Amino acid sequence: MYFNVHSPSSNESHSTTPGNPTEESVKKIFHYDQMIDQKTQELRETMEEIIEWCDKIEDHDVRAIINWHFLMGLTWKETARKMYSYYNSEACKQKFYRYVNHKPWD
Repeated sequence: MYFNVHSPSSNESHSTTPGNPTEESVKKIFHYDQMIDQKTQELRETMEEIIEWCDKIEDHDVRAIINWHFLMGLTWKETARKMYSYYNSEACKQKFYRYVNHKPWD
């Protein structure tokens, strides 16, 4: 007795269409590469806008907080450690939010 063995497919049926799995994989990789390039470019443009905005801030502490927390991705505690040599994150948050909430925007 002999049984045909097929690789499983997503819809539990056997495909009769011949295809090249390597070619399909390369197409997917190329597609994802393009998506990553596009997202990277969008992030670069957003970062440039943030940096331009940040350069206009006169308060050096607020600029540093924005740099450490938002651009470098540190947590509020890590940012507080960089700014004030202690881990009280409330000090950094308050400084930033006071600036944002009380600054007249053009």
